[in-house]
Amino acid sequence: MSIASLVVFAGQRWIVREIDEKTQTLLLAPHRGGVVPRFERNTFEPAHDRLIAEMRAVYEDDDVPAYLDQSGRDLLSAGRKTFLDWDLETTTLAQEEADLHLLLWRCTQATAVFGAVLSMAGLECEVHDLGLILPKTKGEEVAPILEKVAAMEEIDPMDVADFVKNIAGGKLREAVPRSLARKQWADQNAALIKGAPTMAKAVLTNATST
Repeated sequence: MSIASLVVFAGQRWIVREIDEKTQTLLLAPHRGGVVPRFERNTFEPAHDRLIAEMRAVYEDDDVPAYLDQSGRDLLSAGRKTFLDWDLETTTLAQEEADLHLLLWRCTQATAVFGAVLSMAGLECEVHDLGLILPKTKGEEVAPILEKVAAMEEIDPMDVADFVKNIAGGKLREAVPRSLARKQWADQNAALIKGAPTMAKAVLTNATST
C-alpha cells in the first residue's frame, strides 16, 4: 500500500492520501471513480493476506472508530450490513443471479493461483478482491471439482501455468518467450500451488457447514 493507491471499501472507491506507519492507519479521500458495483472485478492493487484479514475483522467487529465522521460511519455501517445480509462470516459460496462467488479471504496472489488450479480442473473463473467469480455456475456444479482438487496429492506447477492468462508481465512482456514466463511463474507460485488442496478442503468444509 502506498500514497495514491486505490482501495475499495463499503462499495466505494477511495484514494490513499496519507499513511501513518506508527498507528497503522490510512487517510483516505473519495475517488472520482464513484460507487463500484457489487463484487466488481478490481485490479488496482494486489492485497496481502494481512490486509484481507484486517478487512474481515473490521466487518465482523461492531467497534466504530472515533476518528470517523458521519459519512465514514454510514459507509462502515453499510459495509457491515452487507456482510451480515450475505452471511459472509461463514459462507464460502454465494450465488448472485447466474454467477457463483467463491469467497476465499486470501491474498490476491493466492486467490489467482487457486483460480488457475480450478481452471486446470475445468472451471472458468475470474479473480476479485475476496475470491473468485465463476460465471454461469451453480454450487452443485462446483463441489465435485473442489473435491477433485482437494484429493490431489501433488500438482505440477508447470501444468497449472498453462492455464494462466497473460502470464508474462512488464514492459518487455512481448519479448519474453512464453516457455520462460511459464517456468518463472511456476517457480514463484509452487508453494501456493502446493496449498491448493488445503484451500479446496476449507471451502468444502465451510460450504457444507452453512
